[in-house]
Amino acid sequence: MLMASFFARAENEGLTVEKAQVEIAQTLETIEASGETGELLERLGDLYAYLGQLKGAVVAYQKAIDDFGGSAELYLKLARALLAGGRPELGLEILKIGTKAFPGSAGLHFELGKAYKGLGKHYAAISSYERALEADPENMDYRYHMADTFHMQQRWDKAGAIIDALIEEGNEDTPILLMKGQLLVALGEEEAAVRLLEEVYEANPDSPDSKRYLIYAYDQYAYKEAGSGRFDQAIESLEKAIEVDPQNLDLREKLASVYFETDDLENAEPLFKYLLEKAPDLLATYAMYGRLLQSNDRSDEAHEHFEEGLKRALEAQNETYVDLFKGLLNPN
Repeated sequence: MLMASFFARAENEGLTVEKAQVEIAQTLETIEASGETGELLERLGDLYAYLGQLKGAVVAYQKAIDDFGGSAELYLKLARALLAGGRPELGLEILKIGTKAFPGSAGLHFELGKAYKGLGKHYAAISSYERALEADPENMDYRYHMADTFHMQQRWDKAGAIIDALIEEGNEDTPILLMKGQLLVALGEEEAAVRLLEEVYEANPDSPDSKRYLIYAYDQYAYKEAGSGRFDQAIESLEKAIEVDPQNLDLREKLASVYFETDDLENAEPLFKYLLEKAPDLLATYAMYGRLLQSNDRSDEAHEHFEEGLKRALEAQNETYVDLFKGLLNPN
């Protein structure tokens, strides 16, 4: 976005908040004394953007364009300021005007594609990315964003072709590898996704996305294996996921459910107790734990869990679980 790109330039200039404020005052004095120029207004917009004062940036950029004509870069700055300031529709319109004024600008077409994607207009986004790539066919960012849009449309083959090409060319940036992992999961190749995403997470242990996508791959692999009766593999995958995110109760509940499916009270019971301690409103846990106790000749304890589950289901007005617990308490 605008401020991020400006910060990179500002660092090279040695700009600070204090210096930006001083320069704004000096620029305004110059304009007051000598009049406006396109360069002064653009610089004023840059300084406002650096300070996060996006309304001021928009006014300065718009006036520079209106009074002195704009470059492709100036249209980009104005559109980014509008988008960052929460005015996506107006930002989109500025980008449309910019691409008409500068049809050969890859940057404007790319930014227009991102704006369309942000508004959920994926086909329009792809069309804009195609125009950007006509002008700059090897640009990795443009290709990645097009793949991401195909991915959002669930057009796995299109997304995969772009990502595979980028990887074959030696581009192994983390976002590219993460998307490859997501595509493998989507195509039913969960085990391959796990192997890839484990490597990505090992190289980027502090990356929230690396962690999130690895956990998702573990979860999906476990689901597939459990559904095929390969419970040991499912358990191992969920245990690995829990190692990555020990506080994730959903993963522990899924692991407990696998133990439930295999009638393994010894391993399931500590998980059920932990879950009910940490999240006493998990209604499914009361049902599974109780049924597992019941099947292991601990009917009195099972009855207690069914009663507690019914009480909480009534409090939550969850009719599905109310009926379930009533049936468990009165099977005849």
